[in-house]
Order: sequence, then C-alpha cells, then structure tokens
Amino acid sequence: MADEKDRSADLLIREVDEELQRERFEKLWKRYGGWVIGAAVAVVLVVAGNQGWQYWQAQVRADEALRYGQALQALDAGDEDGALAIFAALGGEGRTGYALLSQLRRAEILAAGGEVEQARAVYDSIAGDASKPQRYRELALLRGVLLRMEDGDTVGLSARLDPLMDEGSPWRHVARELAAVLAQQNGETDDAAALLRQVMEDDTAPQGARRRAADMLAALGRLNEVSEG
Repeated sequence: MADEKDRSADLLIREVDEELQRERFEKLWKRYGGWVIGAAVAVVLVVAGNQGWQYWQAQVRADEALRYGQALQALDAGDEDGALAIFAALGGEGRTGYALLSQLRRAEILAAGGEVEQARAVYDSIAGDASKPQRYRELALLRGVLLRMEDGDTVGLSARLDPLMDEGSPWRHVARELAAVLAQQNGETDDAAALLRQVMEDDTAPQGARRRAADMLAALGRLNEVSEG
C-alpha cells in the first residue's frame, strides 16, 4: 500500500513538473518565439539570397562572354565599327572581367586605326581606376606611355615609368626599355645604356627583351661595355 502511495506521489510530482515546464516554455515562446521565427526566416533568406546571387553572377558572366564573343566575330568579319560599339558598351556597363578586356581591346583597335587620342583616354581611364587589378592598370599605363613617346615629354613619361621599374614589377623589363628610349631621346646616353644593361644582364628577362637591349646598346656603341663588365 505504501508502495502505491509512493508511485502515486511520484506520478503527481512528474505531472506537476511537466506542467510547470510547459508553462515556462509557453512563457518563453510568447516572449522569444517571434525572434526564433525571424531568425529561421533570416537563415532561409540568406541561403536563398546567396543561391540567387550565384545564379545571377553566372548569368551575367555568360551574357558578357557572349557579347565579347560577338565583338570578336564582328572583328573577324571586318566589321570594326560594330566590334568597337560592342566593346565600348561592354567596357562601360560590364560587371565581370570582360569589361576590362573590352576596354583594352577597344583601345588597341583605336590606336591601330590612328585614333590615338581616344586610345590614350581609354588607357588613362584604366590606369587611374583603383578598382581594376594592379597588373592591368600598369599594362594600361605602359601602353599609354607608348602612345606618347613622340610627344617630347621625356621627363614626365619617365616619371610615369619609375614605379614599374622596381624589381618586384612584372613589367620592369619593358618599363626599362621604354625608359632607356626616353633617356636617349633626352640626350642621356649613359642613363640609357645603364637601363639597357639591366635588361640584358637580367636572366629573368624574356629573351626577346634581352635581344632588343643588346641591339640598342650596339646602336649606341656601348655593347662592348657589357661584355667587358
């Protein structure tokens, strides 16, 4: 009989305890349930938004790749104006790497066609855009300098090339070649020869760059100085 009373008491205690837990849960849910639902909804939205963003990016890349391909096809077909129009639009509106490629190709075509001022403007725009990858900004700077080599501003152009002649720059060999030409134009033969020796004696320089440096040194009558050194 005592055992039955004990079991009844235990059962009553569990029922009371469960009821108290339910009451506490209901109070907590009333207080924080909205936050829980909101957090769950936020998680769903974030996941869905991320998937949507990735899909949108893929669509943008595919669209811009198609437009870039159409410009190349126009070039192959001899429709230079059509290609330039596509490159100009994609270069201004694009949101992927095809925008930068379009700008570079447009500037290249303009320069080849004698539209030097327009080509310079495109290169200067790329070189001055901090949002562009540094390597391509420097490439645009180099091409802009090339289009100004006959302007006579040797000092100003040399100053533009200075940062690109550092050992860590991937463009240092080309930059030194151009700087040597500018130095020669300015009558600074010793400086020109020193820059050309840097290119010729650099084992990491492309073979073509080293050959050109040797040819220019020979034209300056300074090639023997290299072999003697």
